[in-house]
Amino acid sequence: MFFNLFKHNLTTVELQDLISKFLMHMVWVDGKADPKELEIVVRVLTHDYHTDPRMVRREIETFNPRKSSLNAIADKLRTNLPVSERIQLLRDIWAIALTHAGPLTHERELFYRAARHLGIPDNEFLERCIKVKSSH
Repeated sequence: MFFNLFKHNLTTVELQDLISKFLMHMVWVDGKADPKELEIVVRVLTHDYHTDPRMVRREIETFNPRKSSLNAIADKLRTNLPVSERIQLLRDIWAIALTHAGPLTHERELFYRAARHLGIPDNEFLERCIKVKSSH
């Protein structure tokens, strides 16, 4: 990820924690987390964001969406991540959504909700960049 290229008001660990919680909120938005979704979350956080695997596992095991505010997390991400990193986070969310079998209607809604939270306007350019539109 690009963490080292930009000056943030937060430490790398704090950013990793925010991104982790944001992804977890997205996965748990329907009240449950699918094992395939969690597998992608682990891969994204450890590979792309260089998060300590033990921290990721601990976050998954203890995550409770009622204990943290998605709006507060999104506010901090908008403040501390440049647009390019927020778009990458949307790509990661879409990769998680693609684990769903069948029509992706709910997942598209989730994607656009995440885009709004991250302050990224949803437009045709964004859809083409992330390949949100599918043949389903």
